[in-house]
Amino acid sequence: MASAMSLETFKNWNIQFLDDEFIFAQSHRDLEDNQILTFGFQKGRCDRVLQFFEIYTMTNHPELEKLMNKELKLRENGSPTEGEVIHIQPHKGGHIILVNLGHYKKEDVQKYYQFHKRFRVTVTQHPLGDNIPLINLFDIPTHEWAIEDIQGVMERAEYHCRRIPEPLLASQSLNSQKGLNT
Repeated sequence: MASAMSLETFKNWNIQFLDDEFIFAQSHRDLEDNQILTFGFQKGRCDRVLQFFEIYTMTNHPELEKLMNKELKLRENGSPTEGEVIHIQPHKGGHIILVNLGHYKKEDVQKYYQFHKRFRVTVTQHPLGDNIPLINLFDIPTHEWAIEDIQGVMERAEYHCRRIPEPLLASQSLNSQKGLNT
């Protein structure tokens, strides 16, 4: 995220421009929390939304790193789903785990969260086998974010996504270079 640039704050969402082709709308669970819910928009595909979230665990189980690129069984707002672990990093004596929920149509995300008004996710099962209890990897398996004015968040992020410029390409003709006789 070294190349992230904050564009605006809308309600409790920070909207950022990242890596010359992404807009991220990000919200913390609360003011003192590092766990982030993110909706990502990619240049040229501004009508689709990537959703991912961070969860913090104080556990330091030696098998935790084996969750990378694996699917977690989840319950999102009461419905079963899955998410792929895409990053794990040490943080404050524990770990932050980044989970990708996939791409969705922007309108579907808006409708879903206009109805639920929250993102409540519970890790229900991990892929490392029954010999490792869930609590040994996720000390707090349920996390919740309030989602207010999702339509406004989506509209602001899409607006910024559609404004991402195409890179400028410059070329120099051989005929216009100094010192060449034409």
